[in-house]
Amino acid sequence: MADGVTLIDPPSTFVDATVQVGMDTLLQPGVIVQGTTRIGVGCDIGPNAVIKDSIIGDECRIQGSIIEGSSLAHRVQVGPYCHLRPGTRLEEDVHIGNYVEVKETAVGRGTKVGHFSYLGDAEIGGWREHRSGYRYL
Repeated sequence: MADGVTLIDPPSTFVDATVQVGMDTLLQPGVIVQGTTRIGVGCDIGPNAVIKDSIIGDECRIQGSIIEGSSLAHRVQVGPYCHLRPGTRLEEDVHIGNYVEVKETAVGRGTKVGHFSYLGDAEIGGWREHRSGYRYL
């Protein structure tokens, strides 16, 4: 808290000593952050989110979801009620809707995954650079 992180309800928020949290990040009640997790600046986490051994980019919004062994780029929105399993990689500006489960999947920049979805062992969406400019995959 002395480094600019806001905890709405410190007694209900659990952060391991190994976790790094960026300035201006808000941790709402019931949040649990464990392991080697790194959270960027300006994020809004919770309520009731559980994050373990993951990398969360800047300005991400995670609502009441479980994230394990995953990597989220900047401005990613997740949840509520999602489960990101190990090996999940979300690029910039990805939106993951309610009740989505993702496992061992790379989701490309700007992709939106609707509610009640499952993505497993895949690479979907986003933009790839091409010598003539960008094209959508």
